[in-house]
Amino acid sequence: MQDLKKILRKRMLNLRCNCNANNIAGLSAKAGECLMRQQLWQAATTVALYAALPGEADTGSLIKQALLSGKMVLLPRIKDRENGLMEFLPISSMSDLVPGPFGLKEPPAGIAAHGSPDLMLVPGLAFDSHGNRLGYGGGYYDRFLAAHPHLQPKTCGFALEFQIIDSVPHAGHDCRVMSLCTEAGLRWL
Repeated sequence: MQDLKKILRKRMLNLRCNCNANNIAGLSAKAGECLMRQQLWQAATTVALYAALPGEADTGSLIKQALLSGKMVLLPRIKDRENGLMEFLPISSMSDLVPGPFGLKEPPAGIAAHGSPDLMLVPGLAFDSHGNRLGYGGGYYDRFLAAHPHLQPKTCGFALEFQIIDSVPHAGHDCRVMSLCTEAGLRWL
């Protein structure tokens, strides 16, 4: 299983590296516009988003729009790298973010954690039509969701269409997403 995931990670990272940054930005904008038209987004008062890495579906416009519309915006912060733990903390501006591990921008330590998000966007290298997700191998989202079953946010894989594949290898501890949003639209799984 781990070998299959490792091979698929390498393949998906290569695909992403071969994409033009302007193309990714344009497709990300389309995916973000699609999401903002959905009831899923409009009804959410608290959203857990993420600051995208280069090559990922960019969430910058979603973060800005959520803040402008008065939504509570939560972003992940690596809490314990050794044990693969993260927490979601509120931000009031993109300028709140500081450099964190793995080249990620994250909220600074010392901010009080917040309650339950209505919607959580989940990054990934690949997704399938059953909601299975291939992350980067750290298990941060799986651990967070497993450790906080009381939160029950609607989880949405936010990706570009080329990241949707036939099948993602998965194990019992892997958490599935409930929906996928790409430049082609939102699909419930």
